[in-house]
Amino acid sequence: MKVAYRTKRWHALIDFRDYLTRTKAENVTQFNGHELVTDQGRYGLVFGELIFYPSVKNLVVKKAVVKKAPVKKKAVVKKPTVKKAVVKKKKL
Repeated sequence: MKVAYRTKRWHALIDFRDYLTRTKAENVTQFNGHELVTDQGRYGLVFGELIFYPSVKNLVVKKAVVKKAPVKKKAVVKKPTVKKAVVKKKKL
């Protein structure tokens, strides 16, 4: 979901915090100067651009369906039988 205020350039993260509290777009839970935590996720500011990390509860996780590969039967190869010659020892 693209939100217009996430793509806008901001001068400071406190300006963005003030915007969120004024418009009530998201609930700000924590702000320590370099990171802003809301109910939607975490924000950071680098060179005027917002970096957004969504919170885990807002991510949609799809279960991966893993199909098993068909089992190939190994061909049974019969080894040729070799009869050993029996040598009788003579007694002296």
